[in-house]
Amino acid sequence: MQELINKLVTLAKEPISVLRNPRVSALIIDERKKILASGVHHGQGTPHAEIVALKKLNGDLSNCTLFVSLEPCDHYGATGPCTEAIIKSGIKKVVIGSLDINPVSAGGVEKLKSAGIEVFLWGDQAAFRELNYRWFESMRLGRPYVALKAALTIDGYITKSAGERTQITSEQSLSEVHRLRSEFDSILVGTNTVEVDDPHLNVRLPSDSGREQPLRIVMGTRELPASSNIFSSASETRQIKTHDPHLVLKEISKMKINTLLLEGGAEIYSAFLEADLVDEFNLFISPKIFANGVSVIDLLSEKLPANRLKIKSVIALGPDLLIRANNFRG
Repeated sequence: MQELINKLVTLAKEPISVLRNPRVSALIIDERKKILASGVHHGQGTPHAEIVALKKLNGDLSNCTLFVSLEPCDHYGATGPCTEAIIKSGIKKVVIGSLDINPVSAGGVEKLKSAGIEVFLWGDQAAFRELNYRWFESMRLGRPYVALKAALTIDGYITKSAGERTQITSEQSLSEVHRLRSEFDSILVGTNTVEVDDPHLNVRLPSDSGREQPLRIVMGTRELPASSNIFSSASETRQIKTHDPHLVLKEISKMKINTLLLEGGAEIYSAFLEADLVDEFNLFISPKIFANGVSVIDLLSEKLPANRLKIKSVIALGPDLLIRANNFRG
C-alpha cells in the first residue's frame, strides 16, 4: 500500500507547475493491486486527475480502487464534479491522501459515501499536504500566499545604491529563480524595479516552452513606458495603482490568484513586511561583499518580529546559497 502512496506523490510532482490550482494525482488499481490507469492535473481549466485516469478505462470498474491525492471535488467550476464521474464509473472504493479545505470544492467524501462507496482517508497526510502547502495556506489565510524572493550579498545588500541595477548572484541562482517563478500564480514588482531593471518576469526554462505564464503584477501609481519588457506578450501584466499591500492582495484574490512571489524592490519588501503579509522567504545569498548600499537585512530586522523565521532548507547553487524560510506565526 505504501508503494502506491509513494507513486501517487511522485506523480503529483511531475508537472513543472500547476497554476492557480493544487497538485493532484490519481491511480486506479484492480483487486490484484495492479495499476490500470493514472492521471495528473495540469492547472486551472484542465481535467482533474481523477477524470484523466477514468477516461483511460472502459468496462466494469466495480472491483477497482481509486487512489487520489486530494479529496475529489463536488462542485461545478471550470470542470464538473469529480464525485459524479467516480460514482458513474462504478468504482466502489476510494483512498484519499488529504482532505480539501477549500469550502467551495470540499464535501466529496460525504457525496461518495452517500452513493455507497467505501472511502478511506490515508492516515499520514503530511506528504500530500507538503505537495500543496502554499495552496493550503492560502485557503487557511483567506488570501494569496506571499513569498519574498531577494538576491543579496553575504553582508546583506540587494544593490550598491538605490536606482542602480546590480547583478549579484550566479547563473545557477538565476536558473533556480525561473524554476521558483514556475511555482507561483503571479509575480509582483514595484514601478521602481520596472524602471531600473526592466525585467521580463516570465519563466524561461529549457523544458518549459509554451507553458502558461504566471500573471505579472506591477504595484505603484507611476505611469510606465509601454515599451517596458514587462508589457511584452510573453504573459499577461496588470498594474495595480496603489501602495497598500492589503489592497493588492484583495485585487488579485478577485482574479483567483492563490500564490504571489514578490521580486522587489526594497519599498515593496518593506510594505509587505510592515503589513506582516510575507509567509515565505527565498534568499539567494552571494559571496560578494558591497560594504554599503540598500540592505534587506535592515528591512528584515526592522519589520519582522524576532524569532519568526523558521529555516526550511539551505541549498548550494554554485558559489551561492539559497536559504528558504517560513514566517512562523505559531
